[in-house]
Amino acid sequence: MSRLRLTSKVEIDSSHYLRNYYGKCADLHGHRWVVEVTVESVTEDAVDSLDDTGILLDFGVIKSLISEYDHKNLNDMPEFKDINPTAENLAIIWADALTHELLLRGIPAKVVSVKVWETPTNSVEFFYD
Repeated sequence: MSRLRLTSKVEIDSSHYLRNYYGKCADLHGHRWVVEVTVESVTEDAVDSLDDTGILLDFGVIKSLISEYDHKNLNDMPEFKDINPTAENLAIIWADALTHELLLRGIPAKVVSVKVWETPTNSVEFFYD
């Protein structure tokens, strides 16, 4: 069995605040989020996962999905009506959205992980077992 694993890094700037939190992050503030998404082929032979162009997944698909959150106040987005826009929740939402996108496009790949860097020294990684 052979596999292909690709990773794409996307950077966006957005703001948020945390409800029911009593530290500095309770107030509106911004971040340069760095998001690393890793996707892996799921066919028996990696070559069979490639499209007619020789691509598993166009990096632009990942960039487009994450970029929807660029220059936004995350709290104003519908997905954060009832939950806080934490790095943890962002990682889960992006993993789910990309999984859905792969299924819609019929791409023989799975999301391995989504790592969200909130600062240069603090990150959270969501992954499937």
